[in-house]
Parts: sequence; C-alpha cells; structure tokens
Amino acid sequence: MPNKLKFKYRTLFENAIEGIFQTTPEGKCITANPALARMHGYDSAEDFVTTFSGADRSLKEIYVNPEDRSRWTRLCDEKGSMEGFESQVYRKDKGKIWVTMNARAVKDERGNTVRYDGTMVDITRRKEVEAALKASEERYRTFIDSTSDAVFLKDDQLRYSIVNRLLRNFFQKEESEIIGRRDSELRTKEAATKARKADLRSLNSSSIVVSEEIVNNRVYEIRRFPVKLEENRVGVGGFVRDITKRKRAEEEVKIKTLNLEEVNAALRVLLKQRDQDKSEMEDKILSNVKKLVLPYIERLKGKKVDEEINTYLGIIETNL
Repeated sequence: MPNKLKFKYRTLFENAIEGIFQTTPEGKCITANPALARMHGYDSAEDFVTTFSGADRSLKEIYVNPEDRSRWTRLCDEKGSMEGFESQVYRKDKGKIWVTMNARAVKDERGNTVRYDGTMVDITRRKEVEAALKASEERYRTFIDSTSDAVFLKDDQLRYSIVNRLLRNFFQKEESEIIGRRDSELRTKEAATKARKADLRSLNSSSIVVSEEIVNNRVYEIRRFPVKLEENRVGVGGFVRDITKRKRAEEEVKIKTLNLEEVNAALRVLLKQRDQDKSEMEDKILSNVKKLVLPYIERLKGKKVDEEINTYLGIIETNL
C-alpha cells in the first residue's frame, strides 16, 4: 500500500469518533484507536492496548456481564458479523457505560477465526434517556391504571394508541388486541358507528363531547376531547365512566317523584273534599239553627218574660 494511502487510513483511524478495535478470539487487544481508549478512560490507545494484550489481562474483564463477550463472538463466528450489539462495560475507574458494537470475524483458509475487527460507540446517554422514558412511562401507566375511569387515546386515524386496565376490561381484550385498531374492528357495527360520530364531533370541537352508551346492560358516560399529537396531528382522548348506579338511582328518584306527585294529587283531592264536607256541614248546621232554633228564640222573645231571661235570649241569638 502506498505510503500516502497508508497515511490517509492512519489519519482516519486516529481521528475517528467511533472506537475501533481488533482483538483475538482469546480476548487480547491487537489494536485500538484513541476514541476507544478515551471511551474506556485510558490516556492513550497505547496504554489501552498494553493493558489488554499482556498475559494477565483480557478484554473479557471489561464486560459487566461476562457472558456478553461470549455471545457477540459466537454471533460473529456463526454469521460472519454482527451489528448493533449492546452491552454494559467497565471504564478504567470502574465506572459503567453502555456501548453498541459492530464487528466481523476474520477467518483463515480453514474457516477458523483469527481475529475480530469492530467498532464501538458510547450510547450511555441514550440508554439513560431510554431508562428515564421507561420510568416515566411506568409512572404514567401506573397512574392511568389506577384511575376509576377507563382511559383511551386515539391517533388522527382514530386507532387506539393508549388504553388503560379498565378499558381493556371494557373490551374484554388484551392490550395487544386493541392497540392500532379502530372501533370497527373491536365492536359491533352500531356501536362503532356511534363511537366514530362522537370522535369526529370531538375532533371538530373545542370543548368536551359527552355521550352515553349501553353495553351489556351497563350504562357508560364517555367524555371525549381533542388531543394534540406530534407533527401537528390531532387525536381523540377520552374517559369512560360506568354510571349504571347513578342512572338507576336517578330512575328510582324519578319513580319516587312520580309516586309522590300522585300521592300529593290524591291528598289535594282529599283536602278539597274535606273542605267541601266542612262547608256543607257548616251550611247544614247554620240551616238547622235558622230553621230549628232561631224561630223558637224569636217566639220566646215575644213572650212576657223578665228582663234577665230576655238578656240570656239575646246572648244566645248573637252567638248563634
């Protein structure tokens, strides 16, 4: 190889962002570039190679899980190469980092592996972000699974993208059977059509759209609202609440109210009848007094009686 070309390859090797290595099947380091050395906390590539090329040290010891090296070398031996192998490794200070590797097996004429050529990239930051996202998703899932309402989110094509435990119970299906599907694939034609109409109303509304559905003799209240998704897309979020008890209570109150109204109407009739009876009784008493009592008082007053009796007759007449 001409010296000029060798210099270009050496320059690429020395200045590459990725770690580059060559290692024997036994785990001895043949060569490494500065990026690989820095990744593992060593001052230079020579320091790294010297450390792991001697009789008492091996690259096998840098793996947090010792089986990882055996697995990726086995993949290389069987397939000739492997890509995107992720593993956690130790730095010089015993700190841990995550790396991803691509490697190929270099074999002799007999098909025996004589070395592995590969590259390594530090993906610790990505793994930390993934772990944080996973933890956030776990917290989110724990939260929505703990709510007293069924919760769902549909994408702009009205396909389910998030469902909680109660909604899975509502559909009586596993999460994998719901995610990515529309109501038309999960429900009866009538129920799916009704749900689609409510979803479309929600997409075109700035407020919550409330509807009710009856499923298996249970009454559900569904509150839908538009949700902004990535890339300026809009989906539909919703809460499903079982309001069967409330509806039954409302129906009982309604029935009791009607019964009370009927009782009140009957009482009003009875009171009116009582007033009429009372009025008739008073009229009858008054008529009897006028016919059977007052005439005799008048006749007594016309008789010659002493002054005291006349006084008593006047009092009786007045009171009557």
